[in-house]
Amino acid sequence: MAKIIKDIMAIIEELAPIHLAEAWDNCGLLVGDEKKEVKRLLIALEPSMEVIDEAVEKGIDLIVTHHPLMLNKLNKIISNNVEGRKLIKLIKNDIGLYSAHTNLDKAPNGLNFYLGRLLKLLDIKVLSPSSGENMHHYNNGLENHLMGLGVIGLLEKELTLEKLSKAVQRILGLEYIHFVGDKERVIRTVAIVTGSGISELDKAIIKGAEVLITGDIKYHNAQYANEVGISLIDATHFGSENIVVKLLGDIFSKKLKDEVEVLLDQKAQNPIQIL
Repeated sequence: MAKIIKDIMAIIEELAPIHLAEAWDNCGLLVGDEKKEVKRLLIALEPSMEVIDEAVEKGIDLIVTHHPLMLNKLNKIISNNVEGRKLIKLIKNDIGLYSAHTNLDKAPNGLNFYLGRLLKLLDIKVLSPSSGENMHHYNNGLENHLMGLGVIGLLEKELTLEKLSKAVQRILGLEYIHFVGDKERVIRTVAIVTGSGISELDKAIIKGAEVLITGDIKYHNAQYANEVGISLIDATHFGSENIVVKLLGDIFSKKLKDEVEVLLDQKAQNPIQIL
């Protein structure tokens, strides 16, 4: 039976309900008609112009990304700004855009749990549980997990900070890795917040983490971490989140089987280059 955009939305929102998203975020179907048939689906981290051009070239019906468009209010959709050009191209070519951002970050079985499993962490728990109406158990085959931002768990066996940093680099396919702390320090308890998660540093300290793996670490963050005695691994914003393509690709391939062709963006690169 033919699939429509609404069917794709149901698969994503079973994993990452929209109500999990932060108030400032812009998740869900951002461009398109829920009733449009989907024959080809493209998954990417970013709704970049390169991704949109690829979608046009390959006859894609729907793009699913982690990062959204229109995080800031738009009063005009015009071609003299980047977001306007993206939206115009999507609409002209009848390509839908769906983004699962902080709802996927906070979901059980979402992006943070996925990285935890890639690192083979044991006893994975939410680092910073959601508050208010979201502070409840979410029954999606993971009845004992709370929803929230980041995870904390135990390595299968102790590793030095240097060896753990190299393992993160290898698993994420990074050209380089930055770390903060004594490279010979022995690590067992690991906190993870994919993307830009340094705001959860104090929560990681309170929960007993010996290292926080995240991205976008700044100089003063590193200084503070050294002073309070927690190590850091900067997996970069891009590196810690580009794994979303594989995560969603596996889910869609399993759920959709041969009903929709699922393509993964293979061209994405960290915009921050090194010499």
